Amino acid sequence: MTNSCMDDFTCLVIEQQANLRAYIAACGAQGDQVDDLAQEVFILAYKRKDELDHERDLGPWLRQVARNLLANERRKVARRSRLLQAHVSEGLEERAEHTTAQHLFERKEVLADLQKCLNGLSIDQQALLRGRYAEDLDSNILAERHNKSPANVRKILFRLRAQLKGCLDKHCGEGS
Repeated sequence: MTNSCMDDFTCLVIEQQANLRAYIAACGAQGDQVDDLAQEVFILAYKRKDELDHERDLGPWLRQVARNLLANERRKVARRSRLLQAHVSEGLEERAEHTTAQHLFERKEVLADLQKCLNGLSIDQQALLRGRYAEDLDSNILAERHNKSPANVRKILFRLRAQLKGCLDKHCGEGS
């Protein structure tokens, strides 16, 4: 440790902060989270400063503390996400229970209108849409399958979506 440090702990922070921050970032922490976790590690180290052996390299110990804090943070985020998903799911269930027969009827009408619009497309256009939306294929696979470039497939799909939207708008306008 250098003599320019005010005390052992100040020296520890000065010597270890850059490496600790780099380690935390390498573990996947983002932006402000790197600084927050590094600060937490040094706060824990400060609370235990009397127990630390300043003659040893404390870098590995600091990195282990950081790894544990990061794992705890990830568990918290995952738990919050699960709770939020459960809340959203409950809300959707409640909403589904309140769906009226009228809504179901309107939905069937829209699906029937969509089928009419799809029937107005060529077999190749229907196959592209089916590949993309029913089979969840990307433009590269569709391009190979239909002997087109991926960019051309994306352009065709864009135009087909616009065409279907126009067709549905027309059908919805007739029913009003």
